[in-house]
Amino acid sequence: MTISVADAQLFFLMLVRVLAITMVTPVLSTRRYPAQAKIGLALFLTWILFPVQPRPDQPWEVLSYCLAVSQELVTGLLAGFASLATFAGLQMAGTYIGFQSGIRMANMLNPRLSDIVQVQGSALEQLYAMVVVLLFFLVGGMHLVILGIQQTFQIVPAGQFALSPLAFDRRLVLGSMMFNSALFIAMPVLATQLLVSVALAIISRVVPQVPVIFVGGPLKIGLGIITLMLALPWMAGFIVQKLSRVIDDMLIFVAS
Repeated sequence: MTISVADAQLFFLMLVRVLAITMVTPVLSTRRYPAQAKIGLALFLTWILFPVQPRPDQPWEVLSYCLAVSQELVTGLLAGFASLATFAGLQMAGTYIGFQSGIRMANMLNPRLSDIVQVQGSALEQLYAMVVVLLFFLVGGMHLVILGIQQTFQIVPAGQFALSPLAFDRRLVLGSMMFNSALFIAMPVLATQLLVSVALAIISRVVPQVPVIFVGGPLKIGLGIITLMLALPWMAGFIVQKLSRVIDDMLIFVAS
């Protein structure tokens, strides 16, 4: 079997997109996953998807091919960021809760705490990251990512890339949804912390003898943990719903 120059160029373009997606996809993007395994997975997926990709009529010229490679890299990074948005939103929710409840002070006592699970941030952010990883595998997240990669080539074939103002607006909306999801997930704990702060402020005015500073810290941490435990079942359902939309999010990011 002979391989033409155009086919080799097309294969490399597809490999660039798939490799860019796998480099930023949740779980695969961690340092614990070897780079050799990422490259091998990208080569395997490209080899599977290559036969169904439309063939170019003639080889690309040097300048146009360099532009096509950069376009495929951007397309892959956009699709990978879409799959990563839910994970980033969960870690952001952990940041919100950690600052308000005081749980983030654990990092002051153990600054190397984030090295244990290779996730930067407080212990609560790491807990959220572990929960979303478990739910990611529970809903078949890797299968969804692979299907999303295949459908990105259907929407935007290799070597074709167009960035319209409408697509840019949709990506902004999807990016803002990450912040909305983080706030929505953190809302039960944040609401509890707000009520505790108001109650402590009233107590400090009515009964000045009460050491609010010493009572408030442990009270906020305790109520924050209890609220988090009560909200976890509801939170898991919301996260599963978000993870199930990973294909739609990837297509929104790459579609023009």
